[in-house]
Amino acid sequence: MVQTRGQFGSLGSLLVVGIVIVMYLGFLSSNLVIGGEAIANVRPGLSDVPGIASWACSALSPRSSATISYTPTPRNDVPVWCRVVGRGRWIVWVHGLPTDFLTRNSLTASGFLGTVSTAALWQIAYAPYVSDYSRYMPRDTGVRTAFWATYWGCTLGSLLPMILGAMVGLAATEKSLVAGLANADSRHRAAVLIVFSVGVATTNAMNLYCGVLSS
Repeated sequence: MVQTRGQFGSLGSLLVVGIVIVMYLGFLSSNLVIGGEAIANVRPGLSDVPGIASWACSALSPRSSATISYTPTPRNDVPVWCRVVGRGRWIVWVHGLPTDFLTRNSLTASGFLGTVSTAALWQIAYAPYVSDYSRYMPRDTGVRTAFWATYWGCTLGSLLPMILGAMVGLAATEKSLVAGLANADSRHRAAVLIVFSVGVATTNAMNLYCGVLSS
């Protein structure tokens, strides 16, 4: 909404903004499915519909959306998320990896290019969030500080879960990656899945805020 005006003008940027709105809706929808699966795995026998509905309501809550949209994420939330992701990787590596894990599949050009493309598109998709939230940065932030904070936040925040997802995808026998992650750490499955679900709700509040802002 902000960045594209320089290249395309106020009217020309509407096409890009429209695409970004569709992107926000897509992320919101897929996150709701993941959150619903997580809640269903916390309560066996429960379908994912109640979880999807509950996280949708939490994102629609005016108090939740306003707090998440205008308040920076507390610093103590970041170590909690990193510990949960790190523990998930450790549990899957120690307890959930089959003996032929490192020999499964093989490196191919199409697989490598597909992985790099997915990772690059995932990073590019964060540009609208950064653009929308740049209005709240202090004037004395500086280009260097803004760049490195955004860079490490995007790369580490994507790299760690992507590695975990690749490990679970190869090791799990379940069709759902969420179920595979839950079964890999049965002792703390509820805590891990609840943290992931809260992360989904937080992200969806951002998706809702940015989508409405762009609209």
